[in-house]
Amino acid sequence: MTPLVSDDVWARLDRNAGRMSRRGLRMLLAAALALGIAAVLVMLGWRTAVTPVELDWRAGADAEGHPNPTRFWQGFTLRNGGLLPVTVTGFGGETTGLRYTGTQQDPLPLRIEPSESVYVRISYDVTACDTVPAEPMPIQVTVARPWGEQTVPVVPVSFGDHGWQHAMAEMACHPDRR
Repeated sequence: MTPLVSDDVWARLDRNAGRMSRRGLRMLLAAALALGIAAVLVMLGWRTAVTPVELDWRAGADAEGHPNPTRFWQGFTLRNGGLLPVTVTGFGGETTGLRYTGTQQDPLPLRIEPSESVYVRISYDVTACDTVPAEPMPIQVTVARPWGEQTVPVVPVSFGDHGWQHAMAEMACHPDRR
């Protein structure tokens, strides 16, 4: 069988044809390194910006009545799950039949360092016993960030088949059913 390309042609071909130059290889490695660094920064930014405050139920939570028959306290632990300090500037979370009335915590704003936890107790007045919804209601925690304020909804543990606020309103409105 005769070769399709003579040895003469093979000898004239450039051995380095198709190979990446040293400059091209350096540029490829620099681009891969920059992409890796960017991916790490995006993950750190996401963790810090998106989940700044979370509930830590393992650290404890409680709920109890108040001397005022239509008021109750909801206590929970807030944990800074981000990489930067978080400043809590407010709480909220009103719904039909409930009105947020304040906190037993130190005066706001409240600074939470990374990986630190703070126990908070907030109070609600029941304004209409029969209208408090059964679905779990998130407590709105407002945090100050370098780029502005952010409201983070946190949902406490529910009691039985109903949301935490429904169970507490039932206890406040019907103390004889406890």
